[in-house]
Amino acid sequence: MNKINKSNLKYWIRFGMFGILVLVMFSCFGCFCDRSTSVLYRFPSWTPDGRVMCLLEETVMEKNYSPMVAARYNVIEQRSYIVVMNDDGTNERKLFEIESGSIMPLYSPSGKMISYDRHINGQGTVIINADGSNKREYPGGITDWSPDEKMVVYGAGGKIWATNIDGSNHRKLAEGSEPAWYYGEKIVFEWNKEGKGLFYLALI
Repeated sequence: MNKINKSNLKYWIRFGMFGILVLVMFSCFGCFCDRSTSVLYRFPSWTPDGRVMCLLEETVMEKNYSPMVAARYNVIEQRSYIVVMNDDGTNERKLFEIESGSIMPLYSPSGKMISYDRHINGQGTVIINADGSNKREYPGGITDWSPDEKMVVYGAGGKIWATNIDGSNHRKLAEGSEPAWYYGEKIVFEWNKEGKGLFYLALI
C-alpha cells in the first residue's frame, strides 16, 4: 500500500474547503443576475373618437439564481402610464405617467379630461387634462362624469358623493358605491343591504 503524501492531502483539503466556500457564497448572494421588463395592459375603455384607452403597467424584475438555491425575483421598478391606441392595437401612444397602483382611467365625454382612481396613501380620485396638465385630487373611489363635464360622482366610505370638478359644491347623495351617471340627472349605484347587492337610482 502506498503511503499518502501529506502535502498532497493538505492541498486537496484546502481545495475542497475553497470549493465549498465558493458554493456557499453563490447560494447566499447569487452568482447570476438577469433583468426583464413585463408589460401589462389593464382597465380598457373607449375614447370619444372610438379609440381604446387603457392603463399600461411596466415592471422591471431582477432574477438572481445560483447552483445551490432556487431563483429569487425582486421588483426593481414599477411604472404606470395612460395610453391610447387604435382598436386593432396599432398606433399606441403614451399620454403621461401616473402613480403606480392607479386604476380605472376614464375619459370625460368630450375627451378634454381624464379621471382615474389612485391607491397611494389612501384611495382618491384624480382629474387631469388629457395633456397631463392641471391635476386635481379628491378623496374617493370609482368615478363617473356628468354629461356636461361640470361634475363628477364617486363612491367613498360607503357613500355616493358628487362634486364640481373644481372641488366646489361637494355633497353626499346616498349610501352606496360604484356609481354610474346616465345622461341627464340620473345616477345608478350599488348598495349592499343585509348581504344583498341591490341597485338604486338617485337624482342630482
